[in-house]
Amino acid sequence: MTKLPPRLSLLTVALILVLRDQGRSFRMIVEHRRVRKKDGSLVTQQAARKVVERHKLPRRTWASWTPNGEGKGGRGRPPKVLSAESATRIKQCIEKHRFVGVVRVPWIKKHLKLKCSRRTVAREVERLGYSLCRLSPKRVLDSASKRKRVTWALEHSARRAVWWRRRAYADAHFWYLPRTRAEASGNASPRAIYRKAREGKSPKFHGGKGTGYKQGRRLGVWGVLTAEGFSVAFLPAGRVSGSSHASLVRKYYGRWAGQCPVVFHDGERALHSPPAMAAYAAVGVQCGKLPPSSPDLNPIENVWSLLDLRLARTKPPRWESEKAFRVRVRNAVLWLNSSRGDVLKRLISSMPRRLQACVALKGARTPY
Repeated sequence: MTKLPPRLSLLTVALILVLRDQGRSFRMIVEHRRVRKKDGSLVTQQAARKVVERHKLPRRTWASWTPNGEGKGGRGRPPKVLSAESATRIKQCIEKHRFVGVVRVPWIKKHLKLKCSRRTVAREVERLGYSLCRLSPKRVLDSASKRKRVTWALEHSARRAVWWRRRAYADAHFWYLPRTRAEASGNASPRAIYRKAREGKSPKFHGGKGTGYKQGRRLGVWGVLTAEGFSVAFLPAGRVSGSSHASLVRKYYGRWAGQCPVVFHDGERALHSPPAMAAYAAVGVQCGKLPPSSPDLNPIENVWSLLDLRLARTKPPRWESEKAFRVRVRNAVLWLNSSRGDVLKRLISSMPRRLQACVALKGARTPY
């Protein structure tokens, strides 16, 4: 037995070690009614700390007693394992509702009404071979952006739905595809091979080499939404530059814009560069600039979600080349124009309500 601090009995030392092993703090230990010196006085925290240090006892916190290190469950209890029926329901739910390869554990737990913790569901999802991705938190709008959003909304609040239907709305969208069949071979069957471009700081391609943030080949399209329909064109090298956007405007905007004299898009520098502005002037189309940080004020953002949903539902079971994926994108665009034409028109007609919501929320993000 090591040398004891003065005026501490063996029973007091043993009790201090047991309480510390249970995860109690030194303040809780010295306040215990049985932790006393031989003369009945209180034990100081420094004396209790010396007892623990001399016996080299690692602290065992309350979290280590509980399964998964969370909550205050029973001591030493093994992690909860879901039944085979629950695992099958989880797999069917993910296969049915996976949009862009992102697994949302809280939504799965709520949708299936599972009586277990989120950690248990996440462990089961990982066991099924899916990749769990944490989404980055939404960026909070600063006061300057809110003021600009409210100012822009008030300037256009008097416009009716007919006026908005005579305008075009443009934006870019990106996917990340595996470069070769070898890269895709490490992909488990339930995992998606592409994701949205701004879906958090996680791998774009969940394959054998998908440990980096920008894995895979970047493929981008430029889209324009009008009351007549939705059109896209593939971007060279998957990027937007002033010269490439100018050539795209000269080549496509004549038949895309139609009777729309103004096209609204965000404030990227390449879209307002001198070559791009000269191209817009050549085709007779004006640029309407949206306020900063305002994807909810551009109805084409909702169209990208519909496009991603269609691509997820038509995804082949095996790896597909970039050429095949391009064909599938074009077919998805044709399907949207033929089967969801009324939805596209309603999105454009919702602009007055979007502006009202923006003003009512004082520039904060709207549900759109």
